[in-house]
Amino acid sequence: MGTLDNNENLWIIYIMSDKTFIKMLQYKEKEGKTQLENYITELFVFILEYLISKNDIIANNILYEFGFNNKTDFKSLSIYTQKTFYAGDTKVIPDIVIEDKSKITIIEVKVDSEINHYTIDNHSINQIELYKKIDNVDKNVKNVFLLTKKIVVVDNLEKDKIKLWSSIYDFLKSSKDFVIKKYLVFLEEYEMSSVKLTPDVLNLVETAKNFQLLIKESWGYDEYKLSFSRSIEWIGCYVKYPKGKNKKNRNLFWIGQYKSNPEIIFKIEDEIFLNKLLKHPRGIVDDYGIVSKKSLKELIKQKDGNKQKEMLKEWFVDIMENILKDFV
Repeated sequence: MGTLDNNENLWIIYIMSDKTFIKMLQYKEKEGKTQLENYITELFVFILEYLISKNDIIANNILYEFGFNNKTDFKSLSIYTQKTFYAGDTKVIPDIVIEDKSKITIIEVKVDSEINHYTIDNHSINQIELYKKIDNVDKNVKNVFLLTKKIVVVDNLEKDKIKLWSSIYDFLKSSKDFVIKKYLVFLEEYEMSSVKLTPDVLNLVETAKNFQLLIKESWGYDEYKLSFSRSIEWIGCYVKYPKGKNKKNRNLFWIGQYKSNPEIIFKIEDEIFLNKLLKHPRGIVDDYGIVSKKSLKELIKQKDGNKQKEMLKEWFVDIMENILKDFV
């Protein structure tokens, strides 16, 4: 078992006297927020405050991601979870609020659930937009960020305001700290660690898990469920019809890689749907049902796993919202 020095012991005694772990126990799962997301929110704040208390440079790197700079006195920051605000008459409770002397930064935490939507004055608004409308406070809401496991598209949220758990993992993975090492194990267990494809991708046995995780975290169409599978010759996933659209629960698409081919293939699996597309004059698919291909070499050139996810996400969006727009 690892040992802690005196300073670490004192810090842990202090934090245990706080209500952090009591709050974790009190959370109940509710619509739009899972128990896991509640737990992860509190745990992330615990880790962040732990790093700040130790003057660890990793805390600086993480806070830079969320809009703070080297002029910020990080120890003067106040970090809250589940703090109540109002946007007009609407009660608003962001996951994480970080306050300095003049501004408020909000972080919405997601793992697998989607962004919540609300109806206000007969208009639909997502929770990110709602946070930007917070008023009746003496500080301005300067930034709103989304911290999530997979790349998503959110209305009225700039691309650089969407942060991935895998980035947090990358900041932490070099730490030798006992507490941080345990936290990294937790992130790995819930598939929130860093993942990327390497030139060894043709060794299917070695890279199957990374390949599948990359597809899962880049896909973004939650109504189309993924079912992963593999054989000696290929790895990939079947994509199901949305619930209620096909009584036989057939596979609609297949996304994967054949051992002999350094490309990711997006093809039609449902024979009825394929025949419909083959008759279309636009030439949407070839005779094998292939809609599009993505070069693995092109992906691997992106050394950063998050850039690989962004590239795949853009590819999926092009297929679903351009090539197959009139059919799915």
